[in-house]
Amino acid sequence: MVSGRSPIQRLNSPHGLSGRPLIDIADEYDLRCQQFGNGQGACDVLWTGYFYDSLWHLAGILHTYLIEQNNPLSSLGSPESLEGLFNLSVHVDYLGLTGRVRQFNSIEPTTEPPSYGDRDGVQLVRQIQGGRGNEFVELALRTSDGIAWYTDLIWSPSDSSKRVPCSSGTCDLTAAWVPSDRISACFPGTVFSVELGCVSCEAGRFASVGMLECEPCNVGTFANESRMDSCRPCSAGSFSN
Repeated sequence: MVSGRSPIQRLNSPHGLSGRPLIDIADEYDLRCQQFGNGQGACDVLWTGYFYDSLWHLAGILHTYLIEQNNPLSSLGSPESLEGLFNLSVHVDYLGLTGRVRQFNSIEPTTEPPSYGDRDGVQLVRQIQGGRGNEFVELALRTSDGIAWYTDLIWSPSDSSKRVPCSSGTCDLTAAWVPSDRISACFPGTVFSVELGCVSCEAGRFASVGMLECEPCNVGTFANESRMDSCRPCSAGSFSN
């Protein structure tokens, strides 16, 4: 899998700097791109949004520095202007065409959970599932709110039955296919869980190497501790049912 640039966000929400609805920006780009070169122009929805946001980002901090803070145009390029523009840049926080745009989480307003990257944006998650010329399949969009899945995650392009069901928008890990090497890697008394890895069997249950689930002890046997690989027989004069 790879995580990279996201497509343009087609939302009714306004862009935080230009004020235009994101869907209007996307529709106009599609129209102009199709008109370019008599319909032969190459449209790029993975990078265009970043160019749009970066231009408005620069325009926004320059407007603040020159107009609102009333600094002279001749000051641009000086060490003082570079520091001033940098400080303005790290404080931005707005909805862009690529998702939320902000800088370091040590700068107010901070986010919860914290953002430690150089910006928050939407990331496109892809996986090689197709053949030559159409290798990558779009799996999901990763945003600050979580991951929105488009389709199932598969383990091998040659065997579509080995997959993690995700096409509903979230992944059902309880129904996910688990490789045998993962199952056999767990220690005796534990079983493999897609969500948690190797999980210990609770008291009253056991699992030997390779078992998919912890099994209850049979009548006349017991497991009085967790993480047991077998059940012990009851001693004379005692029983277990």
